[in-house]
Amino acid sequence: MNFEDLKVIWDSQADAPMYAVNEEGLHALLRQNTAHFTRRMRWQRLQTYLASLMVVGPISFLLIAHFGGLNPLATTWDAVALFTAAAAWLYFGGRVFVGRKRQAERERHFTSSLRDEIDRDIAQVTYQIDTRKQIMLSFIPPHVGSLLLVSVAFRLSSFAWWAIVPVLVVLLVNLVLESRSQQRLVDRELIPRQRELESLRDKLASG
Repeated sequence: MNFEDLKVIWDSQADAPMYAVNEEGLHALLRQNTAHFTRRMRWQRLQTYLASLMVVGPISFLLIAHFGGLNPLATTWDAVALFTAAAAWLYFGGRVFVGRKRQAERERHFTSSLRDEIDRDIAQVTYQIDTRKQIMLSFIPPHVGSLLLVSVAFRLSSFAWWAIVPVLVVLLVNLVLESRSQQRLVDRELIPRQRELESLRDKLASG
């Protein structure tokens, strides 16, 4: 169900004596649309958390083994690099987690009324747009962390130093592609959704 369906319901009641006749249907369709959007954003957050866990987990085992004397790393640089890589990924996942918690707190004052739910949806999509400003910069920490992790793995495996160059290229390409993908999401879905919600709110206010 998209916003065109919501507009059809709204426009169909424009000439009615009381627009509240179809408000229940409009409210139900809005909640259905919001549920789909929420699931998609939740899946993106889950991907961030899982990626962070998949990197920080192995790093933690390596560091525990190193400081426990079970499998010491070759140099102090290796330990510093792993600490930095873990910190970069924790920052990446933690930033998303903390940002979402703060946004949830800001949304607590909204009620379940149609007008408030529209305002809450606008606040949610505005938050998603704001978090994607300068999106490439926000993706730099995990990519740097990945590069550090790979560099340590290569050193421990005794690969030639130049063998890391293809990995660096892949990381750079992935950084650009992921940034462009998120920017397309903003331009093609988030901003249109924001405008449609604001239009719906204005129609309701003038009804």
